[in-house]
Amino acid sequence: MEAIPADYRISFFKPTTDSARRNRNMIIQLVIVWVVASKNTLVHVVSGIFVRISKQLKYYTIINP
Repeated sequence: MEAIPADYRISFFKPTTDSARRNRNMIIQLVIVWVVASKNTLVHVVSGIFVRISKQLKYYTIINP
């Protein structure tokens, strides 16, 4: 009698089990949330820098006409 080899192939893009599929979907959702959050954070930081620069330029033009 021959032993049947176990199938241990694991693929992230083609999950073979239901739990692997759920794990893949959860990872994709978390990556999407991370990308959106980091993009919004970057937008707020850059807009804050522009506001500070514009305030400094207005102050500079008032002091040195």
